[in-house]
Amino acid sequence: MSTSFEVLAANTDQGEAWDAVIAGMDRCDVYFHRTLCQAFADYEGCVARMARFRRGESVIVYPFFQRRISSLPFLHSPERWNPYSDIVSPYGYGGPLAQLAEDDEEERGRIWSEFLDAFHGYCLEHNIVSEFARLHPFLQNHRQFSLSDGLDPRGKVVTVDLSQSDEEIWRGFTKENRKKIVRAQANGLRVKEANEPADVQQFAELYLLNMQRLQARDWYMFPETWLSELHARFLEHLTLFFVYEGQRLVAGGSVFHMNGLVGNFLSATAEDCGQFSPNNLLFYEIIRWAKRRGYRWYNMGGGYRNNDGVMRFKLNFSQHTEDFHTYQKVHLPQAYEALVQEWRQALSATIEMEDSKYFPLYRMSRQ
Repeated sequence: MSTSFEVLAANTDQGEAWDAVIAGMDRCDVYFHRTLCQAFADYEGCVARMARFRRGESVIVYPFFQRRISSLPFLHSPERWNPYSDIVSPYGYGGPLAQLAEDDEEERGRIWSEFLDAFHGYCLEHNIVSEFARLHPFLQNHRQFSLSDGLDPRGKVVTVDLSQSDEEIWRGFTKENRKKIVRAQANGLRVKEANEPADVQQFAELYLLNMQRLQARDWYMFPETWLSELHARFLEHLTLFFVYEGQRLVAGGSVFHMNGLVGNFLSATAEDCGQFSPNNLLFYEIIRWAKRRGYRWYNMGGGYRNNDGVMRFKLNFSQHTEDFHTYQKVHLPQAYEALVQEWRQALSATIEMEDSKYFPLYRMSRQ
């Protein structure tokens, strides 16, 4: 049985091959789409690639970002690291995605093993130091890894089962959430789709002001030009919503959607967003919108930490959760340890990082 392994680059003439492979995957989510991967690669200044493994009629694909090691700010001799890079899964939930023709579990396991061996070989050949992936809670691709191989349970994501009736979904909300939604509606708050270019520009301004108030990291400060281009290129799979109190915009949020799945992207509220809980109404209307259009699941995501305020807010809409895992692997142990050692030496103060889950450790911010 023929076997092949190749790596495609999103921003070359191989992009069409990427698109064709993804179009043929039955369970593909938006985060595997070349347009989205390339947009975030441009934003982060790295290269978007996708590994493609074939064995007979079975296919495994794995999009990833390849990042230069030599650009790390703490390096004494960056030129030494010019041949090296590391990889991370693109924005959102990713990892390998398989479409296997074989029914036999043992045979399926062999295919996965061959893919992982081939990918490790690619990493060795191309001086890739480490690999980190945020695995997909719905595609269940964490099942192909074990805790001893770098699998790490990271918590839960809140999901809404859109196959339920409207009444069942409503009953799944907490009592307090239902009260806030009814109160918002009674006081005239309304939600509408807002996908015109001027809407995206207005949302970008609202979003940046919100991020500044929250003192968010620079990475989250998406510029208006980048957001506008993403919406224009990805309109089929990205929808923006506004919440109005009278004529005043008080909140907004956007979602990705593809192949039965809807997932949160960005949300923001005005500094003076009123007293009528616009976000509760916003996410309720997103749920209704997704159900009307036949989507199967709404992934609201999780929190920054277990049981933080963000997670508790999302649990107001559903008690159904899925496990979220990450996967990490050091492909070049000596290079990894050398980078960690140089990173530690560059710290201005001793920081206890030995038990940190951050990976790769040498990319952890000193702030």
